[in-house]
Amino acid sequence: MAAPDDPAPIGPPIPSRVDTDVLGSGVGPDTDPESS
Repeated sequence: MAAPDDPAPIGPPIPSRVDTDVLGSGVGPDTDPESS
């Protein structure tokens, strides 16, 4: 129960925000307005 719950919510949110924030590609909606 702890194995699938740990990588699921911690996997997509961490790399998704860092990838867009660092690259600034504007792939995510949260980083688009914030970066601008």
